[in-house]
Amino acid sequence: MIDVAVHGSVGPIVRSLDFDAANMRVLTSTLAAEVFELSARDGTNCMVGGGPLLQGHAHSDLDCELHGLAPHPTSARWDTNALDL
Repeated sequence: MIDVAVHGSVGPIVRSLDFDAANMRVLTSTLAAEVFELSARDGTNCMVGGGPLLQGHAHSDLDCELHGLAPHPTSARWDTNALDL
């Protein structure tokens, strides 16, 4: 079992995940619009220094959620959208 709460997630409810079998890593997104890259072997955070790989549109009271996430086709950038209250 992988628990994103131990990695500092504001809203540790996993909404989606992707398993990379070649590298034994799991990419998870949470209710709080956080994305974590974790080891599938032991659940450790692959991010140097810990914390989420990216975080957006979320608050500690979870009054908003991420509606869309899209990678830029040629650069290491992401576009997100949400209904922030």
